[in-house]
Amino acid sequence: MSVPPIDPIQPPSGPDVGPGFYPPVVTPRKQLNVLALIGFITTVTFTGFVVGSLILSIIGLIQINKEPNRYQGKWLAIVGIVINGFIALFVLFIAYVMIQTG
Repeated sequence: MSVPPIDPIQPPSGPDVGPGFYPPVVTPRKQLNVLALIGFITTVTFTGFVVGSLILSIIGLIQINKEPNRYQGKWLAIVGIVINGFIALFVLFIAYVMIQTG
């Protein structure tokens, strides 16, 4: 009894495999970066400390950039960084004005 040779060009045969049939490629879903989400929520609701929200958003953006195939939510991190940056600059400006007017 001889075994027929395997043709490397043809897909494997079996009960679920017909000629020209290839199973669909399933890509894993990206997960939302939690740090970017928390940084964004604390920014928008003004419940977080500005520096803390800024740090969370920056760390979230770094994680998203390191693993773009795993995480989503880059816009959350960017919006959190921009809004917190403006708030921090505004607070520093008010502090400067208050010091100058003494």
